[in-house]
Amino acid sequence: MIHECQAMLLDFEEILISHFGENSALQGQLFVPLQISTLRPGASISSLKELQKNIPQEVIDYIENFAIKTPKEIRQNPHYRLKIFLTPVTANHEKSADSVLSFYRSGELPPELEESLRKVGVIDKPVHVSVEGLDLKRAGEITKAVEQAIPYKFHIGHHTRAWKHFDVRPINGASDPAATKSDMCVWSAVAGGYGYTNKWTKLLIEKMSDADVFLEITGLQPVLKS
Repeated sequence: MIHECQAMLLDFEEILISHFGENSALQGQLFVPLQISTLRPGASISSLKELQKNIPQEVIDYIENFAIKTPKEIRQNPHYRLKIFLTPVTANHEKSADSVLSFYRSGELPPELEESLRKVGVIDKPVHVSVEGLDLKRAGEITKAVEQAIPYKFHIGHHTRAWKHFDVRPINGASDPAATKSDMCVWSAVAGGYGYTNKWTKLLIEKMSDADVFLEITGLQPVLKS
């Protein structure tokens, strides 16, 4: 939600200036700390999970559903969700700071810098997309649904091997847990876990119903249910 909060702050700033003039601007009055996610990621994630334990499930569900159902044109609007590029600039004299962060709004990147980023290879972070009829379920629920629909035993270990086979989501501890195939799996930072879609359930039922495909995906011989 950091991007949305930043956009909201800038929108509020514009409203203040438009109604009350430049003297009412917040610029220079607020000091907002920046968190670098690469510093002590393990401790950060643990602290976040501990904090989220007290969040009511109704709030978590509301946030997840709201984000999923928000239209793409709204999510990409900088007035709703501000995305920026951070560019390190080397200091040019002895007394300068070690480096400088330059901030650019999405769509306003200088042509020469955009070309440089293209040459070094920029990976666009996946964004959750709205999926019609999305009904997220936990891995345990998916496992039960699949086993009920196929002639073979299907447990959580099979499910884990399946999402790894199809590269549906990153492994535990990945630097970007949200890098999922969002039509099949969605990461929730609030809940600290993954939800799987109906499309993923249907795919598993289709594939796991065939013994040869079951073996190919999981590396394990399927066992008929008694």
